[in-house]
Amino acid sequence: MKHLLALPSRRRRGIALVVVLAMTALLLVTVVAMLSQSEGEKKSSDVQMAGVLARLTAESAVAVAMGQLRQATSQETPSGLPKPWASQPGAIRVHQMDGELENLYKLYTAADMVVQDASTLSADVPSDWSRHPAEFVDLNAPVGGDDPRFPILDPRMQKADPDLSVEGFHYG
Repeated sequence: MKHLLALPSRRRRGIALVVVLAMTALLLVTVVAMLSQSEGEKKSSDVQMAGVLARLTAESAVAVAMGQLRQATSQETPSGLPKPWASQPGAIRVHQMDGELENLYKLYTAADMVVQDASTLSADVPSDWSRHPAEFVDLNAPVGGDDPRFPILDPRMQKADPDLSVEGFHYG
């Protein structure tokens, strides 16, 4: 320190300026690095949050379907007998003891999750549903090329001639 004091005052001011500029540059580099790091952390947390929201959305859809299943299959008549029910892809039908439909519980998201009239199901699905693969899925989509296989039912079993069709099979 003594040798700095021995320098002429003009030189001391120059060295002080260089030291101040070096410290300012070092501080600037530190601030830029910190801001850059925080920007990366924010992007990372945004991606993680989107993943969490997607998982919660998927889990809530499953929870709604499970609730519908429980509600539909655990009903009883006034005498304590279980009400008859039948499942189909996407719904549970609960019947009265005389066989008439009482309620239809939908296992997909709809404005009305429980209806009394099965004919209202067609209103839930647009005619061009196959053009919206992010919203609708064909559970019976065939797999395989030359010899397609259908996971639920083969529509080729219904023939124009009823004698050639599988007995009792009808769709449409």
